[in-house]
Amino acid sequence: MWKYYEKERNYSAAARILAKLADRDTDKFTLWDRVDYISRAILCAKACSTTLNNDGEFLHELEDKMDVAQLQLSIYSALEQLTENNPGVTSALKSLNSLVDISTLYSEYAEKFELAECQLAIVHCAGHHDPMLVQKLWRELLNQGERVGPLVPRGARST
Repeated sequence: MWKYYEKERNYSAAARILAKLADRDTDKFTLWDRVDYISRAILCAKACSTTLNNDGEFLHELEDKMDVAQLQLSIYSALEQLTENNPGVTSALKSLNSLVDISTLYSEYAEKFELAECQLAIVHCAGHHDPMLVQKLWRELLNQGERVGPLVPRGARST
């Protein structure tokens, strides 16, 4: 249906249908499908020739949704890097195929699986100003880097 509206240059209707598709409660869509729908909805909303306040607000909502979806993709990718034998990770990956809100991303995924980099990105995206939390997360990231080892092998550094 959205393709019909797009072809007929009714971009506002196409954008609203695409947004509903992204939010649809179904296992048929992957997270990447949902991000694609949001992206197309944003393009359609920007193509609207009307400058109604509602369309501007709708575009802003879509862009916010895209920001959160991008964070969700980052968390999905980070979880894929964890051991596949962990049933919690497998379950989390499956549930991440539906769009979730930013608070859920933080508490049930980034924090639960100790994804400090993702936690920092969420704190930044949410505009949450908690210097103590940011310092704690940076310390965790630095500690993770120390466990992994230096990026440049010892002896290869020039002095």
